[in-house]
Amino acid sequence: KWENAIIEEINMTRDASKPNTFLLVLSGVGENTSGLEDKLLEAVCDDSIILYKNGVVCLEFDRKADALQEAIQSAVKDVKNAAIGAFVDHIEGTYVTLSDI
Repeated sequence: KWENAIIEEINMTRDASKPNTFLLVLSGVGENTSGLEDKLLEAVCDDSIILYKNGVVCLEFDRKADALQEAIQSAVKDVKNAAIGAFVDHIEGTYVTLSDI
């Protein structure tokens, strides 16, 4: 797939000492979700900032990993492990789609 080629190119040209930055846009949760922040922190999302955009919950990550795809996969897994009913609706700031994960 062309998306994988783009990811490989990004991984080859990026500085591995810098974290991968991307935004996960969530569904199934909102600003009033009980314990949202605490559960995300417990699920090892401490490298993210919780943002609220027009009632939508987003997580901006700066995640260290050898590859962008690996960083995104681990972040999606951590959101799932938070057990708050959140789903990753889409990813912004990357050339990756959910089907690539």
